[in-house]
Amino acid sequence: NWRSMSFDVAADSQATEEAPEAGASAPLSTFALELLDTNPFSGYVLGDCLVSDEFSAVFKAQDENMDRTVALKAVLPAPERADAVETFFSQAGSVALVKHPRLARGLDAGRGGKAFFMAHEFGKGESLGAKLARRQTGRLTEKESLAFITELAQTLQDLFESGQNHGDLRPERILFVEGGQLKLVGLGFAWTVSWPDDASAYAVTPDYLPPERIAHELNPDLRGHLHSLGALWWGARLAEPVFYGNPPQHR
Repeated sequence: NWRSMSFDVAADSQATEEAPEAGASAPLSTFALELLDTNPFSGYVLGDCLVSDEFSAVFKAQDENMDRTVALKAVLPAPERADAVETFFSQAGSVALVKHPRLARGLDAGRGGKAFFMAHEFGKGESLGAKLARRQTGRLTEKESLAFITELAQTLQDLFESGQNHGDLRPERILFVEGGQLKLVGLGFAWTVSWPDDASAYAVTPDYLPPERIAHELNPDLRGHLHSLGALWWGARLAEPVFYGNPPQHR
């Protein structure tokens, strides 16, 4: 548990997490419903589920010990990963040390039942995905896209220089908060899970996944960031993915 670690979260800091997409809410996954029913995470009260699939879920939650609202992300490890616990807490500890005005801070991490969790700062913001979804064209203007991609590229460069990699860049991980400032969330959750067909895959989004990750080279680096950055810019300007394919890991 991280509670013995030191944090530097200002009381008036702008906390952020993925905003729900516009339109009707998607049905909750079995995994999310099970967590809501059992709440295995001591010290946290789970609220609304913001997004979920069969292997991960993000909740708005209340940290009872610190009396604050957080975004609590839960994920199932792949059963074949013997190093799952060590890998998770190694990543979680690294995330806790990252301090950047355009990155949501990691606050806590632990394990509840068969799931791991990580708590991040939470706040209001519109994701890039939501912004594109509410536009008839589904696109950013040229001026908007240039401003967005420049700010995101600088954030990723700063992250890389600090020895960290995001590993799961996608529209729902990019928020626009008060004043239009970009905020990147979801740091520390790009690690292996299992797909329904039992093929090894990742807790990430294939549309923006660099080829070396699909080829099972597990460690993301700056080259992967560049690929994902280009895919995000392409999608934001043309309203379509760079590649099409089915199943998703073949894109």
